[in-house]
Parts: sequence; C-alpha cells; structure tokens
Amino acid sequence: MMKAALILGASRGIGRQLAITLSRNGYKVGIAAKTVESTPELPGSIYTVAKEIEEKGGTALPIRCNVRVEDEVDSAVQTCIEQFGGLDFAIYNAGAVMWAKVEDTPVRRFNMLHEVNLRGSYCMIQSVLPHFLKQKSGKILLVSPPIYNRFVVTNTRHARIQNVKFASKPKVE
Repeated sequence: MMKAALILGASRGIGRQLAITLSRNGYKVGIAAKTVESTPELPGSIYTVAKEIEEKGGTALPIRCNVRVEDEVDSAVQTCIEQFGGLDFAIYNAGAVMWAKVEDTPVRRFNMLHEVNLRGSYCMIQSVLPHFLKQKSGKILLVSPPIYNRFVVTNTRHARIQNVKFASKPKVE
C-alpha cells in the first residue's frame, strides 16, 4: 500500500525537495502552501511542485493553505486523508524570518512570525494527531526556520540537523 504525506510549506526550497524525495520513495504527497503562482521574485508554487512530481510518475495533490488560518490547516490535513485514504507523515516546513533588531521589529511583524513559525505548527499537530492515534501510527516532522542570535547567544546563526537521512523508503512506525 502506498504511503501518504502532507507537507505544509512545500512550494520551494526544503519543502519542495522533501516532496520530491518522498514521492520518489513511493509516497503520495500533499503539496500545501500559500503560494499558488510562481513569480520571478518567488519562483515555485504548489502547482509547479505538483507538476514536477507528476511528470516523474508520482502522485501529488496541490492544496492552497495559509498556515496562519487554523481552518485552512485543518482542511489541508482532512483533504489529504480523504483523497489519499489516510495520512502517514505530516511535515511542517512553513516558516518566516526577519533579520532585524528587536527595536526595529514592529509587534505586528513579531506576531506574524509567531503565527507562522509556532502557531501554524501547533495547528497542524492538533489536526493530524487524532488520525495518527486512531491508526496507531504516523510521523510528524517540524522543520524550524533558522535560529539566530537575536535572543540567544551562540557560536552559530543556524540550527543544525545532524544524522538525518532518508533511507530508500522512510520508515513510518
């Protein structure tokens, strides 16, 4: 039986590559993001990623989803479950960053960063968890935006993920 995955934040970059890699490894993939049109400034969209996967024989489902809207996150999860007959892997890759000093960051921007980076991931977890508990299996991966020394003093400006590899078929327990 073919496995199913949902990636929130899959229109470019790491999310795009995760979608392509999962598809190559036999997953049907829900491609969810806010970006529905590719532009020269922001190349890539849910449709361009889905097309890449389908051209290589994979199954992709483009889903417009603003992770700041709880109902849209829940709808993306439910759409994958309905269309794919289940869900085995949920990845939260949506992220927002602002490289500015605290005194140069308006509260509205601070709120947006937290809505995308924290609240959106919580909404996804809350939506997929009942399904995973019912089927007694499922994986959740949260991909964090870069961590920097705005509030934390470290020797590095980016979070590092070590020893993370995809086997030929990612294991879902």
